Amino acid sequence: MAISNQIKILKENWLIIIGLVVIILIVNSGSEILSLSKTYGSLPSMAVDSGMSYAEGVSSQRYMGEDFAPESDERKITRTVSSSIEVKRGKFETASISLKNYISKSEGILINENINSVGEGISKRKTGSYSIKIPVEQYEDFIFKVKNLGEVQNFNDNLLDITSDYLNTEESIELEKARLKRYEELFQSSKSIEEKLSLTDRIFQQERTIKYLEDSLERKEQKIEYVTVYLNINEKQSSFIGISIVNIGKIAKSFMNSLNNIIILIAWLIPWIIVVFLGKIIWKRFKK
Repeated sequence: MAISNQIKILKENWLIIIGLVVIILIVNSGSEILSLSKTYGSLPSMAVDSGMSYAEGVSSQRYMGEDFAPESDERKITRTVSSSIEVKRGKFETASISLKNYISKSEGILINENINSVGEGISKRKTGSYSIKIPVEQYEDFIFKVKNLGEVQNFNDNLLDITSDYLNTEESIELEKARLKRYEELFQSSKSIEEKLSLTDRIFQQERTIKYLEDSLERKEQKIEYVTVYLNINEKQSSFIGISIVNIGKIAKSFMNSLNNIIILIAWLIPWIIVVFLGKIIWKRFKK
């Protein structure tokens, strides 16, 4: 009976109960907001973590556009070249040594070298693949010499305008340095140990972000200053490929097959020769 009375009371006062629940939720939310505000009290709102580093944010937001910054007079261009050259048989080692001399004289860098032998016996030949960095000012002369190593099979010259990326990275570095300076000023003026600890972490993260962007800018500068060359040198195939020496056993087998065919032919002709010979004799006797 007591339980039924309580249920009846709840039914009659359901609106009051809902109001109490809403008030409790509002109070809890408010306490969380106050707690968050206390933790980052004097920090700028932009300093609050968003779940990923600023460097990652810059990478995903600034460097994926197709804008090539037409307003800039100084273009930032990277160049990548790929080519294949065929040299005469027996000249691979000479070509490889000449290539390395050209790289050295051009103040270039041989990044990677991979030499292989292809085929067996008389068809065996050498191939080599090279990854090279050449200063832009030495590129034309270097390529001219490389093309004279042998016969050029293919040549691809690709240019990429990275002006927008370059300028965006420079701008990001300046912005992050200004933010770092602001954090350092806040650290000097702060008297709370809690705030100093938080700012110390912020300063450390900010320095890492700036270092990331500066490294990114340095890599872009290297790509601009050096041409990347991917070169394949292939020794020419032997002119005897596809020509094989006939096996003596095959010759003997072919001879026997031909001999058997001749014997069969003779055996087929003998009866007809006999018939013709007898017919001629009969004809001569009949004629007499």
